[in-house]
Amino acid sequence: MGKQWAPGPSAPTLGDAEAHVWRTNVDAVLPSEARRLEALLSAEEVREANRFVFWSDRRRFTVARAVLRTILSRYVDCEPTRIQLVRMPQGKPRLAGPLSGTLQFNVSHSAEMALYAIGRGAEVGVDVERIRPALASELLSSRVLSIEDTSRLHALAPEARNDAAFAAWTRREAYAKARGLGLPLLDRGDTPGPEWTVQEIPLGPGWKAALAVAGTIRDVCYWTLDAAAVSARRSPCGNLPPGWRG
Repeated sequence: MGKQWAPGPSAPTLGDAEAHVWRTNVDAVLPSEARRLEALLSAEEVREANRFVFWSDRRRFTVARAVLRTILSRYVDCEPTRIQLVRMPQGKPRLAGPLSGTLQFNVSHSAEMALYAIGRGAEVGVDVERIRPALASELLSSRVLSIEDTSRLHALAPEARNDAAFAAWTRREAYAKARGLGLPLLDRGDTPGPEWTVQEIPLGPGWKAALAVAGTIRDVCYWTLDAAAVSARRSPCGNLPPGWRG
């Protein structure tokens, strides 16, 4: 793809037929700072975080959701605490209230990596996975990949299957999430049509990620956000609905 990751702008502009992908390392935030970031979350999000048994999982959820709110706030010109989010029946979050429908977005995280896809109009889905070679054979036998991908992977040499299996999995998961479906609900014969854009997201060795958009995308920008620099301030928002940067 030839694209490079760059520090994310404070006021990003989302053009037509364009998608933005943001990444962050949620483990860059110290435990004490993660507790402060709870100030950015809604009461329901704090309750959801507290359902995790292990503190490491609770911290990662808190940081990932605080970063999501920070990223969205840069597009809609509203403080992170004022952004209203709701979950669709299959768990996909959406903007609610005055901001409903202004942006489409999706979130994925694996270990310390979190990715955020932002679009306008067309539904988006994103998935990231750390490559775990021991799971490659399980992916082939789990019947979650498409029939086409499964056949192609079986034809590969064993040493080539790990990367290919996780690449196929992330494409499949991103497509399912853009459809608003859980992966088990996606028929194995259901694959993206020509109106879809599904492409790999460039990450370093040991990772696979994919972006799916229900439409034609001419350009994808890749941004980074330092999770440790996210502020937990509660300054007020402007009048709603705000002007958003589209």
